[in-house]
Amino acid sequence: MKKAFLSIVLITIASCSFAQWTTSGSNIYYNSGNVGIGTTSPGSDLNVFEITDSKPGGIVAPTKSVLKLSRNGTLNYSYSESAEFRIGHGGPSYWGSQLDLFLNGASNTSNSPDQQVMTWLYNGNVGIGTTTPGTALQIGNFNSGSSNNQLLIPGVYNFEQIKLGQIGNGDAALEFVNHNSSTNSYGVKLLVDVDQVPGMQFQYATSTTSYASLSYVTGLYMNLSGNVGIGTINPGSYRLAVNGGIHSQSVNVDLTGWSDYVFKKEYTLPSLADVKTYIDQNHHLPDMPSEQEVIKEGINLGEMNKLLTKKVEELTLYLIEKDKQLSVEQKKNQQQDSRIAALEAALSKLTSTETHN
Repeated sequence: MKKAFLSIVLITIASCSFAQWTTSGSNIYYNSGNVGIGTTSPGSDLNVFEITDSKPGGIVAPTKSVLKLSRNGTLNYSYSESAEFRIGHGGPSYWGSQLDLFLNGASNTSNSPDQQVMTWLYNGNVGIGTTTPGTALQIGNFNSGSSNNQLLIPGVYNFEQIKLGQIGNGDAALEFVNHNSSTNSYGVKLLVDVDQVPGMQFQYATSTTSYASLSYVTGLYMNLSGNVGIGTINPGSYRLAVNGGIHSQSVNVDLTGWSDYVFKKEYTLPSLADVKTYIDQNHHLPDMPSEQEVIKEGINLGEMNKLLTKKVEELTLYLIEKDKQLSVEQKKNQQQDSRIAALEAALSKLTSTETHN
């Protein structure tokens, strides 16, 4: 009788305990209350609590994951797959915990994850491919950059996208690919190169039908000295080097000094005879660059304009001097004409007198 009564009590307790669970076919529902795993006082709908022991230094090492999702191997892949979330302390220099996501690697044939893919620190920093994110979002570890450490945002048409990250051994780029038709897209890229051409490049790729066929060309380049090249990646020592034409409404050139010293009294104007001798020997004007020098080095527009102005001013002085000489000659000619006219008049008068006698 006692055994029968005890059995009835146990059945009643069990029935009350599972009264909140509802079974419908193969589905089980829990309609009210919180569920606790590892705790008798769950504080949320599902509270999973892992009991751990303190280690020396105050670090609590997780002994297992607090949440694990897994499945067995598929037809084409024999290894089991799983994703696990682990909570651990961030280390002796941190106050708080971190949450890590582990996944099975491609060659893992066990059910134990071996690849840590994401970390959330207690301060809100998130790491992808790193366990120590130093900013709000960090992709990859330092000294291990690769093309995998990139942020990619796909577009709507064709292969358009926005891509940011490492593209090689220290090279980084921000790339925009946009469509210009239903089948074609073009690219624009801001690239920082540290190996082949150190500096920053602004590149463009003309329209094509696939991402792999985008062919980037550097349109604008700045080296590590701040020198800029347009259409060239070799500006040399020039602040701005342009491979191509320049169209502008105005250009201002700062110069030191000007050629007006030619008009000062202490300036010695070369004689035309000396200029002719120089031209016969060198085949160009004094102070002016030769044809070979211009072909090899080009010309400095500011300095060339200064030299041209100097030659115009010297030419003006030559003309003024010749004008003085011409005025003197004209006066002499006028005086000679007056004398000749007087002589002709006197001769005419003398001739007339002799005729009458």
